[in-house]
Amino acid sequence: MFKNRTYGKANDKFVAEDKFYVSSGKIYTEVAHTNLATTADLEHAFEIGTLVLVDGTAKAKAIAFSVSSEVATVVAVFDTTTGLASFTNAAS
Repeated sequence: MFKNRTYGKANDKFVAEDKFYVSSGKIYTEVAHTNLATTADLEHAFEIGTLVLVDGTAKAKAIAFSVSSEVATVVAVFDTTTGLASFTNAAS
């Protein structure tokens, strides 16, 4: 279940973005970086175009998504300096 959803307007039923937090190449569901995001949640958010990665100082939209052996990999562009960055929800 998504914890960090942003809606278009206060009374809106439609999700504008689902935020996931990244640290050390991993994708988490909260700022504290304790719970890894599930592959199902990441896949759903990517498919409907709401997957946003937050690295503490910047947000990025996901541009590519793949699943291999139940592990999701997300590619996003944070800015022109950082360029492409790849993150995973692998446990180790």
